[in-house]
Amino acid sequence: MGSLSVSSHRGLAHCKELLLVEILKKGRFYDNQKIADVDGTLLIKKASLRDTGTYTVVAYLPDEVKEIGFGRLDVYRPVVRRPFLQASNITVSVNSNVVMSCLSHALSTEWLFNGMALQLSKRKRLSKDRSILTIDPVHMEDAGYYQCKVYDPVNSAESWPLVLYVHHE
Repeated sequence: MGSLSVSSHRGLAHCKELLLVEILKKGRFYDNQKIADVDGTLLIKKASLRDTGTYTVVAYLPDEVKEIGFGRLDVYRPVVRRPFLQASNITVSVNSNVVMSCLSHALSTEWLFNGMALQLSKRKRLSKDRSILTIDPVHMEDAGYYQCKVYDPVNSAESWPLVLYVHHE
């Protein structure tokens, strides 16, 4: 997942006479994939989801003074590719139903209808994780272009449009 540099600690970088810095996660020292600099900066090589957590910085200063700081690190799987949108059917009759699924590993999903935010209703419902859209019953005005847009804290991506065709029986 790449390298990540974290230096969020309580002013330890301004102390010029640091004797030793320890960085711990859940009470354990960092491993060989993590390098601590004398200013309290932690460099994590090839950061992964396992590196998420609260880190403790312990700085030992002259005269046996010890400074402790804490920092929270959240590592996210990036949305690296476009989500895939699939439907139970793309040509449906009025009063039937349709189910659309947005396939992605993203943390958050939004739905678009004809390029605008989809307005939910009793007929248009989302699953708890917002990845599945159900329209039941389908009306003529539901015909159009559907997309899902996925997010993580850093990126976003939209699916290709899926066209829903609606006809009278």
